[in-house]
Amino acid sequence: MKKTLIIVGIVFLVLIALFPVKGYMKDGGTVLIRPIIGTYEVYDYHRITGNTGEDRYLVGKEIKVFGIKVYKNTKIVVEKD
Repeated sequence: MKKTLIIVGIVFLVLIALFPVKGYMKDGGTVLIRPIIGTYEVYDYHRITGNTGEDRYLVGKEIKVFGIKVYKNTKIVVEKD
């Protein structure tokens, strides 16, 4: 009985630690999703990159697992005034 309770408690803590938390960056709208323990990170980029007369945005997604990029699909979009 005690062993089962310990296993259930450990599984519960692991699930809580892997539950994603959403954060917002102050760069134009980038969203970062990652768990408390930081095993993976998902970036949904929408970053302002230009200072000229045209607005330039970096848009796309990037996924990292244990700090290693496993997926990256970003591009720069130019919007003229």
